[in-house]
Amino acid sequence: MITTVDPRTLRPTQEDVGELLGEIISWESPTEVPIGTLRDGLRAAGFKEELARDMLPRNAWLRAAKRMEEDRVIDKIEDAGGIMLFQFTKKYLADKQWDFRMETILTLEKATGKVSCTVWELEERAQRLIDEQMGKRSSADVTRIIQTICRKEADLFPIRRQGGVYFVPERHSWVIGSLGTLLESIKGSLVRFPVPAGSETGRLNAAQIMQQELHSRIQDHMDLIAKYTEKVDDEVLCERSKAIVRLKGELESYEAILDHFADELRDHWVAANELLIQKIEEASAI
Repeated sequence: MITTVDPRTLRPTQEDVGELLGEIISWESPTEVPIGTLRDGLRAAGFKEELARDMLPRNAWLRAAKRMEEDRVIDKIEDAGGIMLFQFTKKYLADKQWDFRMETILTLEKATGKVSCTVWELEERAQRLIDEQMGKRSSADVTRIIQTICRKEADLFPIRRQGGVYFVPERHSWVIGSLGTLLESIKGSLVRFPVPAGSETGRLNAAQIMQQELHSRIQDHMDLIAKYTEKVDDEVLCERSKAIVRLKGELESYEAILDHFADELRDHWVAANELLIQKIEEASAI
């Protein structure tokens, strides 16, 4: 009998590849995940279950409405106080022309998610779909949670502009392992490709990927700082200063991988910091 191994379940070990620069990762998650399962998975992986937040009823309705648009148009007509109103318009094809007729006005209570309208079948279906959406999360929601985790605990350096495949430096390996636990708990998968430290080609590729992303982050700071006027709030300047300092720490921690790219990034960071100092001085002069 031939024994097969799912490569998605494999984890690189020190014996397999020796010292690592990091890993290239990609993940898949189910199209839909029950919210309880997702929160259990977050706990099992050592993350806060609050990352899977309760969904606002209005957001659940927006997702539900997409499933009711097969032969109708649904338009928001009012959003005031605690309710939202939506017009349901039926589409008919007659004599090779589309004809439209209003079906009903649906009322959504934003606090509770309760809906009501004059057509019982539509009301019943809308309420059922909203309740279903409140109790589950999509694969896109899971990706946003993973990206939130990595923004706080690690660094994802996109290999493709479209995302989906990332390089993660070795110093964040524990996060990769925990993400694997999370994805396994929700019947997803995490694919991991090690980048050995002994490979100069691998190091150069990793350095270029990181350099592009770090340059982009520094430039984002500069673009925001450039928009500050003399009336900018002190709290805004304080938070931006903290972010700039954190970014400097990131650059320094990656110098071994970045090699000659580190000098370019340091110069770019200095320019961003000097611009921030200029804005602080202008605000203080008022």
